[in-house]
Amino acid sequence: MIEQVHISAAAAAAGVANACVARISGVTVFQTRHYERHLLGALQHIVDDREHFMLRPEIAGYQQQLHQLGFTGTRPANERLIHHFMSSGPRLINNVVDAYNAAALLFGASIGGHAVGGLDGCLEIDIASGGETITPLFSRKAKRVAPGSLVYSVEGRALATIGALDADADQFKIDEQAREVILVVLGHQHTSYRYNYNVARRAADLLAETNPGSVFSVLPTLIDRKRQELDAA
Repeated sequence: MIEQVHISAAAAAAGVANACVARISGVTVFQTRHYERHLLGALQHIVDDREHFMLRPEIAGYQQQLHQLGFTGTRPANERLIHHFMSSGPRLINNVVDAYNAAALLFGASIGGHAVGGLDGCLEIDIASGGETITPLFSRKAKRVAPGSLVYSVEGRALATIGALDADADQFKIDEQAREVILVVLGHQHTSYRYNYNVARRAADLLAETNPGSVFSVLPTLIDRKRQELDAA
C-alpha cells in the first residue's frame, strides 16, 4: 500500500508543492452511463462561460507550468480533455474514470487516476532526469521521458509524466480488476492545497454514487524543504 507522497525540491519549484494525492479503496469498476449527465452538465457549465472559464488562473496555470518546464509547444491535459469532450461529446470509460473526468471538467483541472493494488512505499514526485521510461495507456512500447518533465513514480516505476509527453502508464490503468486507486491532483503555482483537495474530493463524491462503499483518504505529503533552502541560498 502506498503510504505517503514525497515532492522533490525541483518539483515543488515547478509549482506542485500543493499537490493532493487521494486514495480510494473498496472500489468496484464497471461500465455505466450514470456519469453521462454529470459530464454533460460540466460541459454546459464551460460553454456558458467559456471565455472567462479558460482564463481563470487555476485553469490557465497548467499552460504556464508547461512553459516554465520548457515545453511551450505542448497543450496541457486539462485543455485537451475540455477540447476533446466539447468536440466529440462525453466519452464513457467506466464509473471511476468517468467520475474523475467529470470532476476535472468542473474545475478545469488535470487529474491522474491509477490502479495501485500491490504497490508499496512512497509516491515520488520529481523532475525527470531523462533516464526514465513509461509505457503510455493502450500502448505496448515504452517511451523515454524527456528531461525536465514532471514525473511521479512508485518503486522506480513511473505512473505518469507531464511534459513533452503527457501520459499515464498502461500497467496502472483503471479497469475491472482494480480495487484500490489513487487520484493525483498535482496542480500548479495558482492552485492552493485546498483547491487541489476539492478536485479530488469532488471526484470521490461523484464515484460514491456508484460505489457507496468506497473509502476516501488523503496521503500525507513531505516536501524536500532542506533542498529548497539550499537551492535558494
